[in-house]
Amino acid sequence: MTVSLPHPKLPWRRLRLALSLYALALVVSHASAQAAPATTQDTGELPVTDPGIYPTPLWALSQLLPSPEWTFRSEDHYFGLRWRVTPLLYSYVTDRRLSRWRSLIAEPVVRHGGSFEWFITPGFAFGVADGESHFSARSGLRGYFPLIERGEYLSLSLGAGVDYRTPDLSPIAELGLYSLFGGLGLVGTHARFGDFTETSVRLQLGYF
Repeated sequence: MTVSLPHPKLPWRRLRLALSLYALALVVSHASAQAAPATTQDTGELPVTDPGIYPTPLWALSQLLPSPEWTFRSEDHYFGLRWRVTPLLYSYVTDRRLSRWRSLIAEPVVRHGGSFEWFITPGFAFGVADGESHFSARSGLRGYFPLIERGEYLSLSLGAGVDYRTPDLSPIAELGLYSLFGGLGLVGTHARFGDFTETSVRLQLGYF
């Protein structure tokens, strides 16, 4: 004797309704984002305003938040903390009627939409196996290139410079990927000190 069990009914109507509303919301939001703002009557160009972003005490406190970093050598590995300082940045995508230069602070769309910067990244590392610790400072040039949505969803960085660690100095090469409007990134750095090489991976945190 065969007993047939009733199949559960899926809420297809509710699912279709939810998908329809979601699609409608996407269309409306996209149309609103694409809507052209008013233009100036004299030149017909879109009006621009200075963003007026300057370093503040709150911004300075946020810069104290370090980014964790892991460094790997053949004989040991290290856990460390690193900070990011941008003395000077040039954006090649900013409106030509506004300044393309930034110092210390740069908006995410300016940095990750396409820019070149002089960077300084001081850090402190702790040896896991030998217990030794050391201070280092990296400096060099880095370029940011947008990949998805002007870099707001995904951007790429390429950099080169030097890593100073008393009393050694090493050339470095760097590769990074960033998402969430530049607020979260994964940065890899390769360095060579004398007879050994090391590779570092940093979880970059921070927007400006």
